Amino acid sequence: MLRRSRHGYPRRAYRRAFRPWLASNRPVLLVMLLGYSGLMALMAFTSGGYLRGLAHGFLSATFVGMLLAAFVATTGTIGQVVGAWGEDNTRDILKWARNRRLVHGWVDNVEIQGGDIDHLVATSTGWIAIDSKWHSRSFDAELIAQDAERAKRAA
Repeated sequence: MLRRSRHGYPRRAYRRAFRPWLASNRPVLLVMLLGYSGLMALMAFTSGGYLRGLAHGFLSATFVGMLLAAFVATTGTIGQVVGAWGEDNTRDILKWARNRRLVHGWVDNVEIQGGDIDHLVATSTGWIAIDSKWHSRSFDAELIAQDAERAKRAA
């Protein structure tokens, strides 16, 4: 049975791992939150106007950034993060192709028994299934052959 999901597998796996991680690290996160809140309160009393808003914005952003970095570093979910980036990049290219009438449209994240199709694309010659990948190094023939073999096994 086919089922279309709102978010791709990497993003869902990342989110599924996040809540248990928050629960298991609650005491440390509360201490961090109290420290950041103390710094924000200190800034509220020692500075004014634009500088206070800038400091509060900076502290809030660094708290969220540190929280996400600690989560990725301690859980090994970097694979899900880069997988979601790969799917997002492919979606951007598909939008570009649709605007230039190279494709008619597409459906993201079609779940099938035992896996999912990242993108199902409608073209003038038929339907194409795309398996998105993210690589941190430049492409070469060996890397493309490995990806093609993995996609073939998954199909």
